[in-house]
Amino acid sequence: MAGHGVRAGERGAARGDRIGCCSGGRVTLNGTPLAEPYLAPDTSETAFGTVAIPPGQMWLMGDNRDSSADSRMGRGPVPASAVIGVAVLK
Repeated sequence: MAGHGVRAGERGAARGDRIGCCSGGRVTLNGTPLAEPYLAPDTSETAFGTVAIPPGQMWLMGDNRDSSADSRMGRGPVPASAVIGVAVLK
């Protein structure tokens, strides 16, 4: 992700996880559909099949799916070393 600036995302998967889309239009993590109540009802899900996350990598997805340039958009897993922080809403 070098050169792409700071990105903020909502959802991630780490080493050993299997993430996929779409099962009934929903993203699955290790075979379990994710509850994502923050998504707009008209959000379209881009199918990307099932991806096994390799060691040292993370799969990152934004919560504004229709406008997020994230792991789904041909970028694939991201080196964990490229993640510089975690946003926390209080």
